[in-house]
Amino acid sequence: MSGLRTFVAAIGFAVPFALGASAEVIDRVSAPRLVELIAVNGWPHDLQSNMDTGEPVITFEAEGVKMVMRALECESDSCQTLMIFANFDVGRQLAVQDFLAVSDFNDANMLGRSYVNLQENKIGLDLVVDLRGGVTEEHLRLNIAEFPAMVSAFLAHYVQFSEHLAAQQR
Repeated sequence: MSGLRTFVAAIGFAVPFALGASAEVIDRVSAPRLVELIAVNGWPHDLQSNMDTGEPVITFEAEGVKMVMRALECESDSCQTLMIFANFDVGRQLAVQDFLAVSDFNDANMLGRSYVNLQENKIGLDLVVDLRGGVTEEHLRLNIAEFPAMVSAFLAHYVQFSEHLAAQQR
């Protein structure tokens, strides 16, 4: 029995390393590194600073959509939290159907949160990437690289849901 416990303990110790758990863990990221993670995808981008806080703001375009990444909780040259978002003008006054489509998307999706922006008469999608406690750089890279696909899924859901509601009202 003692040999079995030793074997199980050894497997429990070795498996995480075999699966890549030894990758470098980061809990902060710099604006230049964020620019590199956007540029590697071939997306046109522009690094600016938030006028109120001085924190980095990167605008970029992916799949024909303008997106924004705000770095938050920054000290010196590195930040702990990222918010990536994209907003869309619906071309008319917001209505109940917009709230329903946004809510339905949120019910069905764990990554990214859709919202209604009443002040600007827009809908949008955001993704918060929290680095506190540590994540691998691969985790960060994947979140950034996959956000445009999340936006595409949101827009497809919004259009389909809106068309479904319109058909029901006829």
